[in-house]
Amino acid sequence: MRTIIAEVGQALLRPYELMVSNVQSGGFPAEVAMGEGIPSLNAQKWPTAQQIAEALSDLHKKRHEAGNAWGALSEADRKLVKFLPPKR
Repeated sequence: MRTIIAEVGQALLRPYELMVSNVQSGGFPAEVAMGEGIPSLNAQKWPTAQQIAEALSDLHKKRHEAGNAWGALSEADRKLVKFLPPKR
């Protein structure tokens, strides 16, 4: 999801060289629709705001769980763990 959003964000810096597919729109000029190397945002793959919110909520929950798991470790066990808990 992050990759798709980042790629579209970069492509939006050049809006005349971007098209959106799988949507009902007024259409795109031929030089965009048929252009070689023109990035295309596939609307069927684009996440909804709900999907983005769910992914972020899940990330926050997992970060909290990791912090709790780290807090439950003894000092000796913490020295054995290769990864530190996630930071903000």
